[in-house]
Amino acid sequence: MQSRVVVVGVLVLIIAGVAAVAFWLLSETSGTSTGALDVDVSHTEPAELARLARETEEAPTADELQPSEEDADDAAPTEPTKPIESPAIVRGRCIAQETGLPLAGCTVKFSGSPSNSQKMALHGPVDWKAPEPVVTEADGVFEIEFEAMPPYQHSLDIQAEGRVPRTGRWGAFAPDQIEDLGDIPISRGANVQGQVVDTRGFPVEKVGVSIQNLPLPVRNDMAANSSRSGWSEADGRFTVSTPIPFGTWPLRVNGRRSGYRHVSPDSLTIEEGAAAIDLEVVVEQLQSISGRVQDENGNPLESRIYLGSSAGSTWTREDSTFLLYGSGDPVIFKCERPELYEPLEDDRAFEWGTTDIVLTMRRALSFELTVVDADTRQPIEDYAVQCFAKRARWSSNREPRHGGHHPGGKVTVDGVWRGECVLRVVPKDAKYWFSDVIEFEAADPGIDPMTVELAPLLPVVVRVETPSGTPVVGTLVELIDSPSESISGREYIRKRTQNIDAFFDRQGQGGVMVMSEGHTDAEGRVTLARRPQVDLFAVRALGPGHLPAVFVKQLAPPPGQPLEVTVSAGATLKGRLLGSGYREYPGECSLALVSPEVRITGRDAIPIGPEGEFERTDLPPGSFEVFLRTLIHMKSDGGGSRSSIDLAPSLGQVVLEEGSVTEVSFDTGLLQSATLTGRVLVDGQAPAGARVTLQGRGFSCGQYVPDPEGAFLAEGLPPGSYTLSLSVNASEASRPLQYHSGDSITLDAGARLEHTFQLDHRVFRVRLLEEDGETPASETPCSWMTGDWWHEAETDGQGWLKIEPAPLGPIHLQVRGKRFGPFEMPDGETEATIDVRVSPKNSDGR
Repeated sequence: MQSRVVVVGVLVLIIAGVAAVAFWLLSETSGTSTGALDVDVSHTEPAELARLARETEEAPTADELQPSEEDADDAAPTEPTKPIESPAIVRGRCIAQETGLPLAGCTVKFSGSPSNSQKMALHGPVDWKAPEPVVTEADGVFEIEFEAMPPYQHSLDIQAEGRVPRTGRWGAFAPDQIEDLGDIPISRGANVQGQVVDTRGFPVEKVGVSIQNLPLPVRNDMAANSSRSGWSEADGRFTVSTPIPFGTWPLRVNGRRSGYRHVSPDSLTIEEGAAAIDLEVVVEQLQSISGRVQDENGNPLESRIYLGSSAGSTWTREDSTFLLYGSGDPVIFKCERPELYEPLEDDRAFEWGTTDIVLTMRRALSFELTVVDADTRQPIEDYAVQCFAKRARWSSNREPRHGGHHPGGKVTVDGVWRGECVLRVVPKDAKYWFSDVIEFEAADPGIDPMTVELAPLLPVVVRVETPSGTPVVGTLVELIDSPSESISGREYIRKRTQNIDAFFDRQGQGGVMVMSEGHTDAEGRVTLARRPQVDLFAVRALGPGHLPAVFVKQLAPPPGQPLEVTVSAGATLKGRLLGSGYREYPGECSLALVSPEVRITGRDAIPIGPEGEFERTDLPPGSFEVFLRTLIHMKSDGGGSRSSIDLAPSLGQVVLEEGSVTEVSFDTGLLQSATLTGRVLVDGQAPAGARVTLQGRGFSCGQYVPDPEGAFLAEGLPPGSYTLSLSVNASEASRPLQYHSGDSITLDAGARLEHTFQLDHRVFRVRLLEEDGETPASETPCSWMTGDWWHEAETDGQGWLKIEPAPLGPIHLQVRGKRFGPFEMPDGETEATIDVRVSPKNSDGR
């Protein structure tokens, strides 16, 4: 039996007396917040961090929002629930990983949260209510219905007693969208707890212990939460929130807020069948820098700001003071997104241990903006604003802000930096296009009010037909702004709802963008909209059923007349994949077609159905090699990436003819994935704190965390040749050492290979001498290169540059604008020393 949850809008009517009491009670406690956000902010831009901080401090807790027992009886009855007209659905079946049988008692939670700031700015406030959690019954099945909200992103969390959780994450859902996750295996795991202690053995509180890179996503191709953590209490004890799967996983410690950093261990190994693990985590105390931030008049700032530096980052407190923990080089503070203030301009370097620092920021300017319809002069009230200085460096500075409803079309645009600035209005209503770029100079004593006119888009009727005049039904047609001759039929082009901040450059100028789009009707017609300022644009008809066609710089037809677009029939390729090769890769697979003239790959590759079926009706004629294409995921501590590769050898060749159907089948047995049971040793010893990456041709696999014996397991590898890269001490406590294997290994399809990688720790010392050949070139900036990478460095007081570990192959040096080398370590040696005489310093000392 399926469990179904329907999200409904519920209106609670509270009588006037109870409302007054509730308001008084809330106002008495409005300054208190006990909520907490468990978020990883290590790769989050300042603007997003600011939003998280505000939510952490200002959002009422769940307890604060619940009516008291005394008030509960006085609450008016709620309205009856109403079904959602076009619900989106997420469903699946939980099964036990060890047996494959349905799993009862799994709690499935589905939640939503605001998407990126641009989408929220354009859409405005959203009233979205999460559905109630579902608990699976004997059949393990769950189904959740909810109202789709365009600017929202969503997540799924599945938990069962004694088992590892599974998670999922999506962007916006469309109404009627159904996401069927199929069978979701839920494995057994171990409970992890322990104690955080300092290097003297004393307990440390307020330190987060996080286990990373866990296989938690419900689909391998899905970005989702892949870590679980716990925070130490006063006695140093912590408990990780959920069971952890068996295996070896990276360990990450977050203690900077309490003044500590990670020492050991670097990873956690859980043996198969273990029920519980007790772990000791060692941290060491950091030094600190403290001070306060003021405005140009010496007053505390009106808002909290995010201070960044090369040594870390911190938020100012409510009283504008700050405290930063760390160690190493002196600290120079930066602040690139201070909201109401201009960036911090202070180049002073502060040694660790410094207190009573005073940083001064200047309040930014503001002005009144009014937005009106260019034809009617009536106010346009729903829009967002891009307003930034040309000297701003980060894309976050270009994000739309002040989004939402503005009565009378008026808004106060604040946070305007002095100097050359750019203004653009981004309307919510699709019948308007973005405003032209307005450049202005922001200077004291202030900025004059501005009025921006937005002209409605003009309708354009497009009719798509075949050469014989037959209308093409259901094809997607796009009207493209800023056309160029280089636009192709299969090119990815940004839409107006996608990353507007990244689309515009620092000068406010944009690139190619879809103005409007739609599908043709039974007569092959679709009505689109174009910018009124231009008559030249591009029309692209994408299919299906015909070849993608682009018509660049079309002149708009007279009113009432359609723009005729003629397309050619495409070739159809349909068939099925045989064998199990395409099922063995962790990322989703597709088909790529390659010829000397055309590559159908990337986003345009042909999708493969759950049973290996495929069909595409808009392919160009010609002879093609067909490749199985897969996504390779590369995960690192706190991040990750992915790349698509075409697996070799090809599946075969096909010949496609215009308007004809080619039906084929391909055997994927020769493309079965391989497994490597590896071991890595440095100077014969298993390295501590190690991360392994396998380098294939044009892609990387991993990372893998070796156990205490140096062993690791790499599964789902494409057939081919690999070298190994090793990162040691890859924690926040030190800069990692990078090793590379000289020899490669070859993995055949379906291979199960065992191999030990023996690496040597090699040291290459270079002494830089001045032109006289005797005086050391002390504290001289330089760089060295191996392969394609340059590494920045500086000599010590005696002119020595130490390259450790020394790479395999030639090494090039660059000092004072001149290159030296190549140099190479002698065969069989683990240490080598050379002298290099460098050119004289320039007049500027370099």
